[in-house]
Amino acid sequence: MCFSPTAIQPPQRTTPTLMFVNRQALGSYVCALSGFVAGPLIHHHRGASRAPRSSDTSLAVRPARARQPRRMARTGHHVLRALVVRAGRRAAPGRDEVASGPCARQPGTRGAGARQASADDTMVPWPTMVATAVLLVGAGPAGLAAADALARAGLEFDWIDRHGAVGGAYRRMYPALELASPARHSALPGLPIDATGEYVRAGDYARYLERFAARIGRTPRRADLAELARDGGSLRARTDVAELGRYRAAVIATGMFDTPRPLDVPGLADAPGLRVLHARDWRGPAELAGARLLVVGGGMSGVEIAEETARAGFATTHAARRPVRTIQPRILGRELHDWAVLLERLPVPRWTKLCRGDARLPAIDRGFQGLVRAGRIALRPALVAVTGQCARFADGSEQDFDVIVCATGYRYATPFLPAEIARHENGMPILRRGRSASWPELHFIGLPCTGGADSAYLRGVGADAARTARRLSRTDA
Repeated sequence: MCFSPTAIQPPQRTTPTLMFVNRQALGSYVCALSGFVAGPLIHHHRGASRAPRSSDTSLAVRPARARQPRRMARTGHHVLRALVVRAGRRAAPGRDEVASGPCARQPGTRGAGARQASADDTMVPWPTMVATAVLLVGAGPAGLAAADALARAGLEFDWIDRHGAVGGAYRRMYPALELASPARHSALPGLPIDATGEYVRAGDYARYLERFAARIGRTPRRADLAELARDGGSLRARTDVAELGRYRAAVIATGMFDTPRPLDVPGLADAPGLRVLHARDWRGPAELAGARLLVVGGGMSGVEIAEETARAGFATTHAARRPVRTIQPRILGRELHDWAVLLERLPVPRWTKLCRGDARLPAIDRGFQGLVRAGRIALRPALVAVTGQCARFADGSEQDFDVIVCATGYRYATPFLPAEIARHENGMPILRRGRSASWPELHFIGLPCTGGADSAYLRGVGADAARTARRLSRTDA
């Protein structure tokens, strides 16, 4: 236990994290620091009215994390750093070698848990002790916004992506598919989208993301993160084949549209003569001329694909477990997203369905209901079984199809995170203002409720990325 005179205030900040440092040697140098550093610095303490008198013999045990002026804490930090680096050149002293001062150990008091010095007790030089870089995972819109914000903040970071290329899910989307949000609400900070119309197509948006990456001047390296674990005071990241490094924090920007949610229907996986694909692999109706088409799923993708195939002259059937909810793209003459912007920074309680990622938002109706009324889209209840090309529905009706498109959405998957990370039932992490409720050094961008009501949309990732960069710029982040 280290003692200090009552006139000397303990350090304001804790000493930096020391990884692989011999505990015996560290205890000796910390105790030495309390007597060597605090004495000369007492005159710099603005709150002290006088130096300690010789009659002040009382000693007080102070907690290690108590407050002290920043100047003293900073000076103590540099002295301790010099001591540790210097100590790394020689073997660590034993516990009983502190012979004088308030930390001196009396003969015969060696603890029962003490052990003899060994080769493992060698001090490690300072540069390998403290992780300073940030790990950024993902290169879709959220990852690009994060990379831009981190670079502008002057932060050191490593950027990885499973595919080693920018664009995320938009690189694989059907190029002619229109984004749900207007172009002016889909742009990332500092680079407008040069769109010919109000909306931008997925192919054009993927090329826009490439231009944004060129503006940053950096691209991610290809690495499939397999494990992210705590190790001392840092995070250790590795792939299946190699160690990536150690980091003080990680920003997860892998998005919500990377892992399709499969359609679990008996007989669907091995139905002969039936082509089954997920909406992520949809490439338009041109290659399916004359096919009888069933679209399963009442969300935005299912509604859009049904609209497109019906306009192309396909015999289109749409099946969903619940009635399809749609909303008009314009309200009182203004685009729907213009109204949403008014509430974009409104905090959302983290226990709501929106934060869990399973809220049923209505699909934007760009002609779906009109095509239904015209008889060009037939509505069916839930698909319950498939036998060959015959699909059976919840009402008992049956119909033959050539192609089934599963527009069943996506599930959030982070297999590299340990089970101890708190999650909702659907796998979404439980967050507090964009940080994991379990590991505060774990930051997320591009998920619902990371910042406000707009966090799950393209218009919100820029603000969330900037806020995360500001937080990481602080030394205690």
